[in-house]
Formats: sequence, C-alpha cells, structure tokens
Amino acid sequence: MPLLIYKYLVETENHLVVEFPVSREPADIFGNCLELESPIFLDSSLVDGRLGRYSVIGYSPFMIAYSHDGVTIVKTKTTSTRSIKNPFRVFGDLLKGFSCQRQIGDELPPYLGGGIGYISYDAGRLIERLPSIAMDDRRVPDFFFGFYDAFAVFDLVSNGAYLVAFVKPGEQREAARKRLEGLARTLSKKPVYRHRAIVARKNRLESTFTKAAYLKAVAKTKDYIKEGDIFQVNLSQRFTLPSYGNPYDLYYRLRQTNPAPFSAFLDFGEFSVASSSPERFIRATMNQVETRPIKGTRPRSASPDEDEALALELLSSEKDSAEHVMIVDVERNDFGRVCVPGSVKVTELMRLESYATVHHLVSTVVGRLSPGNGPAEVLEASFPGGSITGAPKIRAMERIEELEPVRRGIYTGSIVYCGFDGYMDSSIAIRTFVASRPRFSTEGPLDFHVGGGIVADSDPEAEYQETLDKAKGLMAALGVESACLS
Repeated sequence: MPLLIYKYLVETENHLVVEFPVSREPADIFGNCLELESPIFLDSSLVDGRLGRYSVIGYSPFMIAYSHDGVTIVKTKTTSTRSIKNPFRVFGDLLKGFSCQRQIGDELPPYLGGGIGYISYDAGRLIERLPSIAMDDRRVPDFFFGFYDAFAVFDLVSNGAYLVAFVKPGEQREAARKRLEGLARTLSKKPVYRHRAIVARKNRLESTFTKAAYLKAVAKTKDYIKEGDIFQVNLSQRFTLPSYGNPYDLYYRLRQTNPAPFSAFLDFGEFSVASSSPERFIRATMNQVETRPIKGTRPRSASPDEDEALALELLSSEKDSAEHVMIVDVERNDFGRVCVPGSVKVTELMRLESYATVHHLVSTVVGRLSPGNGPAEVLEASFPGGSITGAPKIRAMERIEELEPVRRGIYTGSIVYCGFDGYMDSSIAIRTFVASRPRFSTEGPLDFHVGGGIVADSDPEAEYQETLDKAKGLMAALGVESACLS
C-alpha cells in the first residue's frame, strides 16, 4: 500500500481513519511490533460475531500511567507527575482530559483511542480496607495503562481492517497523519517474527500449594461457611515455571490451544501478560453497561456422548446453580451503586458456553449509568468481579488474603480498553500468564493461577481437580503435562 495517506475513510475533529488491506493474520502482523515500545494486542482469537469480533494492535503510547501502593505515576514523552489520589480517579481524570464525542457511525469499531492495560486484583485494596497477609513477591503495578493515539483495528467478521489516529486537543492534524504513515510502514513490512512449534517440556511447575495444603484450605473455607462468616469464596493456587523463552511464542500457542473472545498480549517492559480469557468483566457503550459473570465449570471430553453428558450435568447441578445465582446477585448489587434505579436487569441466566477444554455457565447483567458516572466510576464500583471473589464480596476478599499464600497480582484483575469517547470493554484476567523479567530476556518466572468457587457442599478433592481441569489449556500451551505438577 502507498506509505503516504491522502484519502480518509472517516475524518472528524478527533479521528482520522483509513482502510488497511491485510493479507496476514493479526497475530502474525503483531510480530512486527514486538521490539517497539509497549506493544499491545487485544485479540479475539475465538471469533463468534457476538463477543469475539475485533482485534487491536498498538505500540508507542503517547502517555503511560502506572500505580503501586497508592502512588500513581503519569509519564509523557516530556513530563512525569506523581499522584496519591485513588488510581481509579486518576484514570478517570486522564480519560476526561482527552474526552471526545463519538461522531462516527456504528459501522466502525468500538475502540477509537484511549487507555489499554490492566487493573490487578490487588487494586481492590485501594477501594476497601483489607488485611495485608499474603506475600507480594512479584510487585507488579496495581494499574498499568498505555494511552495510544495510533493503532490498527481488525474486524474479524467482515475481514476488514482500519488504521486509526486519535487527534489530541490542540494537535496539528499533520502530526496525526504522520503517525498513520509510520503505523502503515510498520505493519506492512515483511514478517520479522517466526513463532516456534510446541515442544514438550519436562520442567516441573511449582505451586504455592501442595495438594494436601489446598485440600486443607478448602476445608477451612467450608468451616467459615458453616459458621455463617461467608457464603462462598473463590480459592486459587499459583503455578510457576522458573524460566521460559519468548512470552509471545507462548501467547501464540495459547491462542491456538485455548482460543477465547477476550484474548490479549501486553508487553510493558519489565513484565508481559498473555491472556486467553472467556469472561467479560464490564462493557460500556455511552451510558449502557453490561457484565457477564462465569461460575460453574465442567471439563470437555473427546467423546461426544461423554462431552454432552458433562454439559448436561453442569446445567442440572444444584450446587453450581446456587453458586452462580449468588454471584449474579453480587454483580447486580455492584451495578446498582452507579446505575439508574430499576435499570439493572439479568437478561441471560446460566447460559451454557463451551470452550476448548471446559464448559461454563454464564449470565448477563445490564444497567444504565446514572448521570455523572462513566467507565472509571463503574470499574471502581464493581472491582474486582464477584465471580472471582465470592459472597459477600468484601468478606470473601478478606478470606482470600488469609487463605492464599501469595498476592494474585494481575490474575482475576481485569484487562481493559477504555476509549476517550466513553466506550469500554474489559475481561476478567483468567487463563492468564504473567512473565516477570527484563525486556527481551528469557530469564525470570512465568506464573499462572487457577481456582474455583468453594461453597458449603464442596468436595475438596473435586475442587482441587477443577483447578487442574482449568489449567489444561494453559499447560498445553506450555507443552507441560499434568504429571509435571509438583
């Protein structure tokens, strides 16, 4: 394609959009960006037209914001500021500083410039007072967002693609046009990335729990439930591979072994995130919000008859139904804090959704935001998602801090894009690897967590097995067999 762009598909006060002819998969095109600053890939690796439709590629954000221990740093190319305000509020203020109206039609994609990054599970302690017991051994930031003003969006249903530049307030349009030209050059280059084939590994995965210790933690949780302290707790364990190669090699395989509508790869320098999540956290379009909690799991089977029987068993399970309804009530309550009274509704209840290695029960809760509330406010009101805490939420989080030996970090937090125009989508960060290492290094730990909801009639052995069932897609991407668990 010509490198100089003259004809725009859409040109508004805030956006320049051109069509981009593609002959390769977005996952291969993204390989051209891996050595650039803070490359991100929001990847609908499971295309269904309903949840999985768009993918986004960006790099070299014009601003980054990250937070740890309540201190938020905001950096541009020329400035650095420090704030001790609640990071959710800082994030909201940054979005409002570049606020724009969506002036183009619904035929174009929902992301048209804004923040892309994650909020860690442990950011929940910035909202609620929680005990500090579990070890914070990875020290990843609670928030990390890049703000992108030039990026590519792929419509995987129509097979179309766009290059988009966000024109910042007071910026010359020529600067935005040059960003599009640079983006076109980068993405049009001959491929520089070659993914590697899956190679089985004999490395042993180390867990934060022995099996005996996990069973003991489940038993302790059940004691709390019997005492009336809580109704349900999501209990997880972390597996670690001491070192691994290129994190994007791993992500490339993850999207093949465990495709999902909310997949993502984020490289923020000192750590990388590779996620293949099936679970939406919150979606916002103007003043409408939606969440899709997942609760209830069965493994898949290679036998069609057995696979169908497992799905029917999940649908008919009283335990899973009760657990699921509790979480739906948590999500309704969270939305009720920021939505117009009476607008919060359950539009789908316990829909069966099947993925590569598991069946899930999924519901949909919607609401209409009250005037003055936007994406940052609904994130703060709802974070972290109830499906991965338990009920009642705050008490469940207190028990998680007590029962799990290490902080969760990004796991069960959220991977988020939030546009300057108020559009947002986000996932619950499950089926997620985090590589903590200097950039371009192959040395450093690679972590993933798996967990499940514990209720009064939970069987400890079955709960432990559920965590292993959920780990299958992740271990397949690693080339590690279940026998390598320690």
